[in-house]
Amino acid sequence: MLGRDGSTVTRWLQKYRQEGLGKLLEVKASPGATRKILLTDA
Repeated sequence: MLGRDGSTVTRWLQKYRQEGLGKLLEVKASPGATRKILLTDA
């Protein structure tokens, strides 16, 4: 239906129920190394 695995949808639903819409939509930092190339307005 959403193009996502059922376990992903279940996890989203649990997070929504426990922490609300704000936490569900919160953008988190990606794991891993920081960027080596900095993007600038040139």
